[in-house]
Amino acid sequence: MDRSDDTKLEPTRSRFVSSRLPLASRQFRVKLQNPRYWLYCLFVFGFGTATMNELIFTPLNYTPGPERPILVFQQVVGLISGFVAIFVGYNIVAGDRTSGRIRLLLKLPYARSRYIAEKFLGEAAALVTFTTVAILGGFAVWTVVNSRPPLLASASFLGFTALYLLVWLSLSTAVSAVVKTGRRSISILVSLFFGMLFFWKGMIGPPTQADAVFVDRLVPVRSYLAVTNWIAGLPNTHDWGIRVMRQLKVSNAVGKSATIDPRVLDGAGPWYLSGWLSLVVLSLWGIVPLLIACRWFNTTDIA
Repeated sequence: MDRSDDTKLEPTRSRFVSSRLPLASRQFRVKLQNPRYWLYCLFVFGFGTATMNELIFTPLNYTPGPERPILVFQQVVGLISGFVAIFVGYNIVAGDRTSGRIRLLLKLPYARSRYIAEKFLGEAAALVTFTTVAILGGFAVWTVVNSRPPLLASASFLGFTALYLLVWLSLSTAVSAVVKTGRRSISILVSLFFGMLFFWKGMIGPPTQADAVFVDRLVPVRSYLAVTNWIAGLPNTHDWGIRVMRQLKVSNAVGKSATIDPRVLDGAGPWYLSGWLSLVVLSLWGIVPLLIACRWFNTTDIA
């Protein structure tokens, strides 16, 4: 098959996807033309790159390794991109309900759950695409200026980052499907985000035992940190990777703030603190809220 044949196939593939997923395709195309998404991409790239190369914040007092871009973008994604995902998804369903457009959409010849799924997929594809482009740009800069990040860890990081974004989009879609207005939806989601980030640990107490460490990891951001620290080669901890690496490089020890069970360092940590289980927890956060939203949307009079 020559190049002309490939060129002819591209529009066919595009039309096939559009015909099978019309709402998702339209949602994705609209977001690609939205300048706010491009500004978000530029901000994540610029902020992460500047942090990596010590152009902002306190200069490092140790020589960073090839895993530094992963740890930097871990923090950028965990705080900024997760929060942005809330604002991307809070009005997915509530906005159509408020405008009255939902009455027209529900007349489409397919199930209500498909409406939810396609709206979610369109937003998810756009957010993951822009975030991935920003991170890859940062990795490219680090490769030119310093050294190449580990390929397998970098690829895994991109996958886990996409999953983390899908978690907050899934939660946002679920809340947006249940409540009646976008204002109520964003209020709930912002409270949920900051509650999990800052107050969850205070409710369960200091993680001095393995059970408390596990409970602390049940929230999305902590599961994401545990998984990405795992693939970056750090000790089994769900603290921010930059902080853990600083402690390891400077004092050759992980402090209490790194939320790590001491037995893990001796290779005797319990199985439920393993990185793969944190990945399972993170996956469940992405799947369960969306399933609940689809079921509720199918059985409730929301028009």
